[in-house]
Amino acid sequence: MRIRENIDCAKWWLKGFTVDDQGQEYHYRKAILCEKEWCPECGRKNSRFHKRKIARWFKKVMSMDSMGYLVITIPEAVRFVFQNQKALDDLRTYWKRKLIRSGYKKGLCRYHWAGDKHPKKWHPHLNILIDAKWINEEIIENWKKDYRKWLEDYVRESIPVVDIYYHYTIVRKKRIKGLRYITRATLIWYSPDLAGILKGFRNMVSWGRPIDWISQAYVFPDNKEREMSRVDQIVAGICPFTGKKIHWSSKERIEDTCLGTLRELCVSGIYVDSETYDKWRAFSHVY
Repeated sequence: MRIRENIDCAKWWLKGFTVDDQGQEYHYRKAILCEKEWCPECGRKNSRFHKRKIARWFKKVMSMDSMGYLVITIPEAVRFVFQNQKALDDLRTYWKRKLIRSGYKKGLCRYHWAGDKHPKKWHPHLNILIDAKWINEEIIENWKKDYRKWLEDYVRESIPVVDIYYHYTIVRKKRIKGLRYITRATLIWYSPDLAGILKGFRNMVSWGRPIDWISQAYVFPDNKEREMSRVDQIVAGICPFTGKKIHWSSKERIEDTCLGTLRELCVSGIYVDSETYDKWRAFSHVY
């Protein structure tokens, strides 16, 4: 496989290593992606950037007994108010605090910037994942009333109706499908104004104490899922094998060569040397 295949936006990668207590070295490569949603490569479904976003939340989503999916929409008449980072953050903070008060101690949230039917129309809506099953319709209606009042106070306009969508699933494949859908790129067209507004905006946010997530540790049933967890750790700068910090020592230009000594994890642009990969497979029961 050619290293540059399907990662045309990446011109460089970072070299990293860590050393265990016995002096054994473990080597890594991380392709430097532009990470822009309107990039023809990074904005593509199942791209390397998309796979990294999936890996970031994969373990948390799979640790939930049941994945509740909540979609908070913004009425079209007031969407212009939310064309700045502060307003988007205020809306997200409102829902985080509301759900925590409602007993949901942990959750994940991410904005989509457009809908499926009109991919080039500004339509921000907040996707929230919580560890929940069925929620009484009366509770949903009360959330709508509270949300409507909050919006009216925030935009200082009368809002006739707000829309909230909720469903849940306990099926493993559907949880993975939902995670893949939520983490996909939605700002797939380039708008200089929106690009400037959203530059540096932290879109993937979670809440909950580490102990709340660890208390329902997920056992990965196969190598593919274990590799997904390792991608998340390596992107975060932690060696999955030793638990130590990865030292990113230098940057190199990616060349069009066949790399027989490296293995790519989950087509994510994260590479490990073959020796490290073989050790992972040998001790796969540990992970």
